[in-house]
Amino acid sequence: HKDDAILARLGGDEFVILLPRLGSDKEEAHQYATQIAEKVVAQSKQACTLGGVEHFLTYSIGVCLMTDSGLKAEEHLKHADNALYQSKLEGRDQYSFFSKKMQQIVDQKHTLSSELKVAIQKTQFALHFQPIFNGENKLVSCESLVRWNHPRKGILAADTFIKQAEASRLIIALGEIVFREACKTLREWENRKMLDGFEHLSINISPLHFMHPTFVSFVRKTLMQEGVNGNMIMIEITEH
Repeated sequence: HKDDAILARLGGDEFVILLPRLGSDKEEAHQYATQIAEKVVAQSKQACTLGGVEHFLTYSIGVCLMTDSGLKAEEHLKHADNALYQSKLEGRDQYSFFSKKMQQIVDQKHTLSSELKVAIQKTQFALHFQPIFNGENKLVSCESLVRWNHPRKGILAADTFIKQAEASRLIIALGEIVFREACKTLREWENRKMLDGFEHLSINISPLHFMHPTFVSFVRKTLMQEGVNGNMIMIEITEH
């Protein structure tokens, strides 16, 4: 019977609802699972009173239809978890169904994260500089732009990997590489007497890096090590 649902807690704030008897009709199973997901999401509109205070919960749901009998239970749970992650990306109180396309996207992200780890270890990144001129056509500042010298894909712009670097928490290490290289470049320009009339070098920093507990101490240490005047650096917080 369809109502023979099993509710279990995986841990923390994660729960699983198992609907074991939806039949072999995939469309009908999809429709019934959708109804259950919508019922759960509807609960977010009802207040939960704790200690005399009303609280509202939000739900993110991932759904996996067990159409492939060759998969183990753990693999079905992993698929549901991938769909759950997609729901979180789309905002709270959402539900998403697992699909092969979704798995391809997940696999691509995992591959990108692995390649980023190697790229950070081998320092496959370089800085390009965008000049900024004043009204008199004099160079007054530059913006540093990170590029990835990918061994197979060539030079990649930041928008192809920054979001995944943030999602995989690699943005701290990457941000330190960028800041350090920018300071080295600024010191080199100063040694070559190239900073006459130059106001500052802009460095893009991820909000995650900026809020990291070690950020301030890292900046101070790097400026001291590279012998760079902090007044010549402008930190810009990136936006997505």
